[in-house]
Parts: sequence; C-alpha cells; structure tokens
Amino acid sequence: MKEVENYPIHVPLLRNLFNVSLLTIGLWILWGIHPGLALVYGLYCLAAATMVMPGFRCTRCFYHGRRCSTGFGLLAGVFYRKDSCHSFTDGIWHNVFLLPIGLIPLGGALWRIFFRRDAFSLWLGFGLVLIMAGLLTEHANLGCRSCRELAGCPARWVVGTPAPIDKDKRD
Repeated sequence: MKEVENYPIHVPLLRNLFNVSLLTIGLWILWGIHPGLALVYGLYCLAAATMVMPGFRCTRCFYHGRRCSTGFGLLAGVFYRKDSCHSFTDGIWHNVFLLPIGLIPLGGALWRIFFRRDAFSLWLGFGLVLIMAGLLTEHANLGCRSCRELAGCPARWVVGTPAPIDKDKRD
C-alpha cells in the first residue's frame, strides 16, 4: 500500500469500533471481579485516550491535525499544539502506557477463568481474545501499511517492514 495524507473514514471508524469493544468487554470482565477495579481501568483508558496518545504521541506525528488510522490525529489537532521540537520516535516509550489497556482485562479474564471456573468467564475471555486479534489485524493491515510514520514505529515489526537504513552508516 502507498502512504496516505488522510486515511479513509472507514479505517478510524473500524479501529475505534474495536477500541470501544475492548474497553467494554474489559470493563465487564473487571466489574465481575470488583467494581473498583473496573473504575480504575476505565479512568486509565480515559487518560490514555485523552492525554497519553494525543498529548505525547500524536503531537509528534505527521498526522497531527489529520485523519489518521486511529482518529487521534484529529483529536490532537484540536486539543494539543504540534510538537515540532521532537521527532515521532522521541516519544516511542509512551507506547508502554498503552499496553495495559489490553493486558489488564486479559489478566482479569484469566483470573476469572481460573478462580470462577464458569462458562461465562470462559466466553468473556474468548471474546476478549477475538477482539484483540481483530484489533491487531486491523492495525497491521489497514493502519500500519499506509502510515508515513511506519519507519520509526515499533509496529513495523508487526507488519514486517524493516527499519530504514541510515545513509551515513552504510559501508
């Protein structure tokens, strides 16, 4: 696929359908363990979606103020100024804060499966795995392959694109 200036509207819509599904099933799983755990998870996801992603990652991205594969580029353009002092890869470590969005409900699903031992918990865990697989597949096939920032993104390993060769370091 070739790089795009603005993603077609169906790409961020599909991505956010998966994101909302992940959040919903994650809250459902964690609520079944303890409502307080679901509340903390929901607040964490809200902070990640409104501050971490658009505030730290999107402000350094080519898609700041544009429709990207996540839709956060438009959000960042409204609420955050473009960071022209740093490159996209300078904020790569912020991705660590996004990992718990999928890992916390996965841990909760495993806890429910092992300690509740009921069919409903098993179905919730299975549904979560399906949603996460769909999200990763969508990300790799519709998002990453057309992204202008792919060369400096850790997602390039998921889609099998090698890092760019630095012209100064060639033999």
